[in-house]
Parts: sequence; C-alpha cells; structure tokens
Amino acid sequence: PVRPDVGDDPALRQVVSMVRLIAARFREPITVAEIAAAANVHPSYAMTQFRKVVRTTIGDYLKLHRLAEARRLLATTDLPVTRVAVASGFGSLSRFYRAFTDACGTSPARFRRERREY
Repeated sequence: PVRPDVGDDPALRQVVSMVRLIAARFREPITVAEIAAAANVHPSYAMTQFRKVVRTTIGDYLKLHRLAEARRLLATTDLPVTRVAVASGFGSLSRFYRAFTDACGTSPARFRRERREY
C-alpha cells in the first residue's frame, strides 16, 4: 500500500495513525480514548489535532465512514436495514436513521429503492 508522506510533522503522523484506526475499526464501538491511544496522545489533544488537520471532529469523521458503509450495503446487498445499521457500526437503529436521513436527505429504505431503480 502507498504510505502518505508525513515527513517530520508529528501532528500529521499522529492524525494518520488515528485515521488508520478509524478505517480499520469503524464498524466496532470505538471511543475517542482508543483512537487517541493509536497515536499515543491524550484524547483532548487528539481531538484538537484531528480537527486542525482533517477539519472535522473525530466523531463526525467516524460517522462519515459508517454512513459510507451503510450506503454501500444498502446499494449492493439485500440485508435488512436493521442489519445494515449494525454492520455499519451504528449502536442503535434510531441513531442510524437520524444520521442517515440528516446526511443523505432520505430514509435508508428509500435510498435503497432509488438505487435499485437504475
């Protein structure tokens, strides 16, 4: 795999470590403390550096990964929406519906139907 050139910037190296952990474990329940530990930094420092480099919060970045997985599963599988929510890393169905509808402007079921019509 291609490794990003993070040079001598410790903050960038730390954020890359956090991004890698999120990419590997977004389907699981994961805390900011665990993400910070991947970069060997305190959680509050991790949140500050992450926001500075990625320009979004750790929580929002994690949610983006989960939503991308949910959209992929809805478009490519016949899994029930409840299973899609769990497989995408959302801890509750209501949280999944709220996040999905806010981000995509439609319900998961409607999203799936619209993708299947093409």
